[in-house]
Amino acid sequence: MLAVPAQARVVHPSRRRELGTLPYELMAGTTAAVDFIAAIGGPEGTRRERLVRAIEAIDEHETDLREVIETGFAAFDDLTVHSRAARRSPTLFVSVACGRDQERARFLASRYINAPASHFYAIEASRRLGLGDGGALRVGLAPYNTRDDADRLLNATADFLASRRP
Repeated sequence: MLAVPAQARVVHPSRRRELGTLPYELMAGTTAAVDFIAAIGGPEGTRRERLVRAIEAIDEHETDLREVIETGFAAFDDLTVHSRAARRSPTLFVSVACGRDQERARFLASRYINAPASHFYAIEASRRLGLGDGGALRVGLAPYNTRDDADRLLNATADFLASRRP
């Protein structure tokens, strides 16, 4: 409904009606999520300032963990890390020389490590990398990951590779 009936001539017909009740639960959840992230930025300053500090802290944390994992993966001759852009998300795309990425994903899952294997909707990139339609393992980091998580991944990877050697 329009508050000013005279505007009926200028308002597009699709905007003359309400579309239903607002999703209050989603609005509350979004606010809570933003506040959670802002809290990472510390108690001082405006919400925006805290969010900026939080995003910078999260980026630094995830980058540090990614570098730990990349350094660890570099020690394995059987692995290739395909994601090496200077600026990127904290995600690694890694393949095993023997082409057993699905098997490795299941092995890691048995250790409660979520690192699935696929082409992740980038099948052409996967093919160009020589990985075929199966893709590789994707290791994604988040703000809640710790150095212990990175070490668990590296240790589980070492165990997997050792168990597959003749």
